[in-house]
Amino acid sequence: MEDIMHIQSAFLRGLISDAVRNAIRKRGYDGVNVDLNDISAGYSENEKKVHVHLDIDAEMSKKDLVDILRSIDIL
Repeated sequence: MEDIMHIQSAFLRGLISDAVRNAIRKRGYDGVNVDLNDISAGYSENEKKVHVHLDIDAEMSKKDLVDILRSIDIL
């Protein structure tokens, strides 16, 4: 059995974008703007795995990007 969720409505994408933006701003990155274009998730009972696809646009300063990447040990 497989479950699939695909969020396409502008209303729900807007709510999720706001939640992500608020979470990022709580970490001190006030200049970050996030727009969620598409999200889909699927779960396969046979494989016991979840596959998530996100299409996100984000705008931020170069300094914020470098700080975020450093905070997750990419840089």
